[in-house]
Amino acid sequence: MISKVGEELKLRLKEELRVRNGQLLYPHYGLIFLTILINQDFFFNNPLYFYPLGQIVFFLLLRYYILKKHFDDYVKEKKLTMAIFDLSVMGTGLGWGLFYYHQLQVTQDYFSMSGIFGLGVTIVVMSGIVTALSSALRSAILFLISVAAIPVCCLLSSGESKIQLVGLLVLGNLLYSIHHAIISNRFLMGVLRDILNESKQRESLQEFMDAFPGIVAVVDENLTYSLVNNFAQGKYRKILLGKKVGSYPPAGEIAKLIIKFHQSPKKTDVQEVFTIEDDHEDWWMITLRKLDHQKGIVVSLSVITELVETRKELRLQEARAQYSAKLASLGEMGAGIAHEINNPLTIIEGYSDMISKLVQNDVIDKETLLLVSEKISQTTVRITKIVKSLKTLAKNANSEPISRIDLKSIIEPCLEVSRQKIMGHDISLRLPVSKHEEVLYGREIQITQVLMNLLTNSIDAVSEMNEKWIEIDFIKDAVWCDILLKDSGPGVPEDIRERIMEPFFTTKGLNQGTGLGLSISKSIIENQGGELALLSGTNHTTFRIRLPNLEPIDTL
Repeated sequence: MISKVGEELKLRLKEELRVRNGQLLYPHYGLIFLTILINQDFFFNNPLYFYPLGQIVFFLLLRYYILKKHFDDYVKEKKLTMAIFDLSVMGTGLGWGLFYYHQLQVTQDYFSMSGIFGLGVTIVVMSGIVTALSSALRSAILFLISVAAIPVCCLLSSGESKIQLVGLLVLGNLLYSIHHAIISNRFLMGVLRDILNESKQRESLQEFMDAFPGIVAVVDENLTYSLVNNFAQGKYRKILLGKKVGSYPPAGEIAKLIIKFHQSPKKTDVQEVFTIEDDHEDWWMITLRKLDHQKGIVVSLSVITELVETRKELRLQEARAQYSAKLASLGEMGAGIAHEINNPLTIIEGYSDMISKLVQNDVIDKETLLLVSEKISQTTVRITKIVKSLKTLAKNANSEPISRIDLKSIIEPCLEVSRQKIMGHDISLRLPVSKHEEVLYGREIQITQVLMNLLTNSIDAVSEMNEKWIEIDFIKDAVWCDILLKDSGPGVPEDIRERIMEPFFTTKGLNQGTGLGLSISKSIIENQGGELALLSGTNHTTFRIRLPNLEPIDTL
């Protein structure tokens, strides 16, 4: 990278030299014309004057020719080209030096108007060349020495102190000009190096941005796109680069987000944006980040239309999976529910036959009729509760609001549906006992469904054990409301504890479980700001449904 920058720097310096020397011809020609105009009497009376000026013009044109027609050879530093170029520089310098020398020789008056003018021209030429040749330090030094060599030798060799003083002045100007040329060259190299480094950094940044599978842009403090990558064959680069945010009509929503972010104190932001361009609908993921050292913003846009569609499909599949899991759970309880309803129906049928016989025998006993009627009514209520509980467990409660719930309204539907199964396996059931209403907050139907799932799992876990019991407990503090479901099982083995709530993971046999119950239950509780956890450090299997306590402080 450093060598590459060094090569680029050399090329830029030579390019700078070509530009400056092309512009240098006119000042030289102007200075020659001014010299002839002021000293026309000397010129026409002394043809010797035309020799140095002709030499200057010849070598100026030679240098211009080299840089114009053989610049590639000069860049490659071919020896012959470099030698001719150095010769043209020295020839131009010697021409100006000879001009001043001849003027001194003709006038023999170093302090006359012509002598002072010649000295002034020499100093101007030496000073001007520092700027013209500062990109080629060696050439600048060669020119300065060539200009000053003859006049300095001539002046210092004079026997008069005043003339020698002028020689020292020219020599001092030579040394100063060389020093100035060195400083100018270093300064120019530093500026060009900074420009090249910045250019390389921009190129590297551009390459990095081009590798991004989406739009990446840098927006400056004036909300103008200063850098844009070549995403989509450079389509957006052509449209956005150098334009104001919001000038691209289809990206109206995106522009609003960028402007709003620019005005906000945020450092980063991520949004999903929907756009319509030429009747083509797209979803974009936009990431915004403010630059630390500047007032600009880095904007990255990725097309996520397929991702959004896939996410919608996954949500649909998740909903279907939840529904399938719910149906599977209800199917598992089907036999018990059928038996639970069949018993009361048998009772109703028996009492109905009793009434029919009483009527047929014309033996109407009011007390007997009232007793039979009451039994039928109680049995009907029992059936109604079972059906209502089943409907509660089968409901889709995704849009159910979070509300105040009585704990009994959660436990009772689960027991109504599971009662026959619990009694059939001779399982002891322990419920929380409280003189006061136990209150929690959440989505009642969803929490009931979760508790039903945990209760069904516990029934299956302890049904074949010698000691069979299930305990439901309720603990509440200022922050949380916990429903604990514990059973007589030995607990979940350590090697599967971490996986117990993963989708499709089940410890039941083939066709005996979907493996979605706990996973869906966990998602339901977490969506209400709570947590479903399998507790460790207990002697028996214990699940905890934890929900935030939203009860006002003054009622706690």
